Amino acid sequence: MNIVQLHQALNSHELWVKSSGQSGVRANLANQDLSLANFTNRILSGASFQGATLSLAIFDSCVLDDVDFSSANLDNATFTNAVVTNCSFYNASIEGTSFQDTALEGSDFTGVELEVADFRGASMATTKVDKPVYQFKIPSSSGLSYMGGTRIGNALRVGTSSLPISSWLDSEDNLTPFAQEFATDNNLALSTLALKLKFFASI
Repeated sequence: MNIVQLHQALNSHELWVKSSGQSGVRANLANQDLSLANFTNRILSGASFQGATLSLAIFDSCVLDDVDFSSANLDNATFTNAVVTNCSFYNASIEGTSFQDTALEGSDFTGVELEVADFRGASMATTKVDKPVYQFKIPSSSGLSYMGGTRIGNALRVGTSSLPISSWLDSEDNLTPFAQEFATDNNLALSTLALKLKFFASI
């Protein structure tokens, strides 16, 4: 599918959504290679991207309700500030994908390796996952700003660094040299970082 055909399909789909199916055609983009495609601000509710290749695609600020991304390759795609509700990401690949500040209520992420994606600030209260997701904030040394953190499975992400718990805390639950250097480089409060990581590593 070329860029012209894609835009025609998307325009027809938006008409389909806005007319409640009375006009236009629902977008079926299953198994298409749509790497690097820019969908910013599009209304894509009800579309199918099942099995599609969407690496480095941009879905920022999109409206996506009941969209099928199952088995899709979404590596390094971005969904920043998008509304992604009741969507299926079953068995999708999301390595390096950003869901930062994204509403993900009702979406299904079963069969997905969540540790490799960025969920900082995402709303996931009713998201279906294989592993629980815990979010936290680390204040700066000045207390005037903070850095977001997430624990998914056996990985802890602080800022953009997602690593196994053992990379952050040693066997006695003290900050590793890497964690101490990370805190210094990012102007984070060492004591608070240690307390937060210990707590979220224990649950």
